[in-house]
Amino acid sequence: MDRTIRLFEAVDFHPVPAGPQTKPTVVRSFMAHHQGMGLLALCNTLLGNSMQKRLHAEPIVAAAELLLQERLPMFAVREPQPETSSPSGRSEGI
Repeated sequence: MDRTIRLFEAVDFHPVPAGPQTKPTVVRSFMAHHQGMGLLALCNTLLGNSMQKRLHAEPIVAAAELLLQERLPMFAVREPQPETSSPSGRSEGI
């Protein structure tokens, strides 16, 4: 019995051109960096966010932490206004 664990990265939901296949197809491709990210996420969960703590201990990341928490002020968010034409034919929005 084969007990090898295989991690496949994608599932294709597009219909096959030859017929109306509705069953998803596993894309059998491997990218080491995707498998590394999955393993890192598992280790990070089991070890209490140790990789996040390690990353944020770097001075360049610590310097940018306030930017990660910054919120966009509500008064700066507004819907785009339609341009209106003046009687002279020139746009007033410029």
